[in-house]
Amino acid sequence: MTLSTYEKEFQKFPGDLTDAFREAWEAVAGVLTEEELVVWADAGLAIAQRAGRSWEAAKEYFKASPVMVQALPFAHLKQWGYWGNVLAEESPVVSGVYFKASPQVAKSLKPWDVAGWAQLGKKLYSRGRRSGVL
Repeated sequence: MTLSTYEKEFQKFPGDLTDAFREAWEAVAGVLTEEELVVWADAGLAIAQRAGRSWEAAKEYFKASPVMVQALPFAHLKQWGYWGNVLAEESPVVSGVYFKASPQVAKSLKPWDVAGWAQLGKKLYSRGRRSGVL
């Protein structure tokens, strides 16, 4: 899909998401191949299409992406998006925090530890109000 095709898909959501997507696309397009760009954009769209306010988690995914494409090899970037999507299934809020914290955490996290970090957050979250604050 092209940038304009994705933008049409994102018009179903609040404008903040479309803006974050557009800015991220411009930043990552020079780093990712065309095929990788489609996989990356599809991952964000899948997160946004989850129930409720998961579009907010997708917004954080796109906002973090310019840093994350520099910090992670593409195979690990896909894992990062996958685990954020898994977290969004449980709680869009937890997923959003995961993505928002990612650029800072990436400074001290090894690429192969992304799954473990996400799973730790999933284990700590128990669907309760208090665990969501974690």
